Amino acid sequence: MKLKIVVVDLELSPATKRLAIFSAIALSAIVLAGAVPYTFSTGDVLSSKAVNDDFANLDSRISSGRTVVTNDAGVSYSVGYTLYCGATAAVTGAITSGSKTGYAGAKAQCETVPGCSPSAHMCSSEEIVRTTEMGTITASGWVATGVVAPVTGPVGDCQGWTIGDNTQQAGAWTGNFMGWVPCNTPEKILCCD
Repeated sequence: MKLKIVVVDLELSPATKRLAIFSAIALSAIVLAGAVPYTFSTGDVLSSKAVNDDFANLDSRISSGRTVVTNDAGVSYSVGYTLYCGATAAVTGAITSGSKTGYAGAKAQCETVPGCSPSAHMCSSEEIVRTTEMGTITASGWVATGVVAPVTGPVGDCQGWTIGDNTQQAGAWTGNFMGWVPCNTPEKILCCD
């Protein structure tokens, strides 16, 4: 039996070591977040195309910072570096799509917007601010804030986007800042993916 041990001793500064550890952890998290096009098993013949496709897939996921997760019910949701992808037709705060209501109804509407995908959803205020910082949005409409506060009446996401009257208010992006709008006001749903 032959045993070959190779030791590579690098003199690295503490800052470089921390960066290397952080990079390895971040890369591992991205790699583990999704499947590659080809999964090889023992005895499989490797092809340059399959290996290159796997690397291209990983590279695009690392570059985009966006990951799609799917729950047990088959519903996909994009997370990470997500941005505005389009808007629905104007609706009041009582959002529905088929049998789905509220946040699920908003997501279902966003999934059908041109420029969005089945993992699209109603934008959060953080996603809209990020998109605005990138200079890629001029639209205005409903945004999920998750905030409930008494301002000039109850303020929230129209009670989970199920109320369409003027007794509640919700966050709406005005094109360059967040405002509060009565839930009976027709606004587009701003979608992110």
